[in-house]
Amino acid sequence: MAGQEKGRFLEPDYAEAFRCDGQRCGARCCRHWGIYVDEVTYGRYLALGQEEREWVLSHIEEDPPAEEQAKGPLYRARLDFELTESCPFLREDELCSLQRRLGEGYLGDTCALYPRHIVRIGPYLERSLSLSCPVAAELALLREEMPRLVERELPLERQAGWTVTACGPGEEGMAEAFLLLQLMSWHILSFQGLALPERLQLLLRALEEADEAVEAGDFEALQQVSDRYGQPRAGAAGQEAAWPLLPGEALSSLQAALAPAEGANQHTVGTEPMATACALPPRARLLENYVLAELYIGFYPCRLGGSLKHNGEVLYALAALAEQAVAEAYVSGSAAGALAACVRLSTLANHDRDWLKALSGWTKENADKFHIKAKGA
Repeated sequence: MAGQEKGRFLEPDYAEAFRCDGQRCGARCCRHWGIYVDEVTYGRYLALGQEEREWVLSHIEEDPPAEEQAKGPLYRARLDFELTESCPFLREDELCSLQRRLGEGYLGDTCALYPRHIVRIGPYLERSLSLSCPVAAELALLREEMPRLVERELPLERQAGWTVTACGPGEEGMAEAFLLLQLMSWHILSFQGLALPERLQLLLRALEEADEAVEAGDFEALQQVSDRYGQPRAGAAGQEAAWPLLPGEALSSLQAALAPAEGANQHTVGTEPMATACALPPRARLLENYVLAELYIGFYPCRLGGSLKHNGEVLYALAALAEQAVAEAYVSGSAAGALAACVRLSTLANHDRDWLKALSGWTKENADKFHIKAKGA
């Protein structure tokens, strides 16, 4: 749109290529997710002519459960369907009748943004894609080359649906530190001269030192940690280290700790394989692609409470779960199977607070299982 305000966004290089295609994935997010209507979009519905207004509002529940309303005005209204049903606006051809009839401007923030995730970190803007969407996961994972972070100019749209952090008065230094830690982590996990387990262990050592700098409130020391660890390392490029990332006993313990939350999750029903024409990349490449995507979408190493190192250990454990999740697909050579396994794992990691809390709790109790080497870069 002419004259529309734009901003500079940092994003993985594959984010620009995403196009929603419900006909490919079976419009899973229109079937297996509770979708709430934001206030601005709800106001647009109320301003429609009588016929269109009645058509739209007949499919909206205006009084959701009290526990949802208590979360704020965003939850004042939601599309009237259960997780076992389809969105009332979903057509038989897997396209949206609301968008076709009224235009994209009448989609709520959730429908218009997902699987894109936008974060404002002080003056900085970031965009990523959630791997719970199989079309997005295909772009991020089933590729031969490792992703890069690129800067693009994009419209400043749907800002009410963005995540905002470190934007308050006096938080400029926090925003700088967040970005520094994130980029340092990205660079470490992108080292081609080290196998992924070595990169993850190097990341934990870097985050341990970063914790000391943050505790002391010393940004210069934090910058020095980033400079020291964020440089390419020597090693045998392309060599895959021995797997698994976690010993079998530890992995079984972790899976047992996660089982109750995973069993209660209602969304993983929508993670059946999606057909793909992409080839299955080498396992080491798919896993590093997965870890880099989760690092960025999850805002590690600042996502969870506790230390930076703890955040790194949670990401490490997530990598171990991904390695185990795709094992069967690599035996059968199924790209669709590997994709579905990663989509299911990311659905839990990014959309289930109880599951993520269980993962964090197990990690705190089992930090010794990560085989952290002696300190020193």
